[in-house]
Amino acid sequence: ASLPADTNINFFKKYSSIAEQDAINFIYSTIPALQVVPPKIQTSTRGTSTKDNNEDSIDVVLILDSFVDSRIFEWIRSFVRDFILELDIDSGQWRIGVFTIASGNKVDFQLNRYIYRAETIEAVNRIRHQNIRGRPDVAGAFDYVRSTMFTSTNGDRPQARNFVILLT
Repeated sequence: ASLPADTNINFFKKYSSIAEQDAINFIYSTIPALQVVPPKIQTSTRGTSTKDNNEDSIDVVLILDSFVDSRIFEWIRSFVRDFILELDIDSGQWRIGVFTIASGNKVDFQLNRYIYRAETIEAVNRIRHQNIRGRPDVAGAFDYVRSTMFTSTNGDRPQARNFVILLT
């Protein structure tokens, strides 16, 4: 896995004050790989698209914070669903993984688990808020994502650009 460049790190101070579409627009405008969303390409099986595993491929892991209250967590899930709707997952260009920071940090799904947008959104719908108290181990989450989720065994592609988005 490639280490993230400083130019790919962005922070929102208060998510509750930012409209969901504004947040999506911000991500698209600040991460170079997201500035152009190509037209949708339909494929019937994994690996049949020329977009699968080339320099235009993008692997994204979304880290969801379960230490927030349930209302904010529901907003985070809604944001993730809307974000995924904008991606060309079906062609193989994009792969999505989700990791939840909770008392026992858990992988909701790896990069290679879902290959279609619809099933990825269904998986996001199944993620549940955990009522957790204390302090999240954000550094541990990033370390786990980098060392475990961004591996070929779990779906990371050598030619794809890797991004991590923390939603808290």
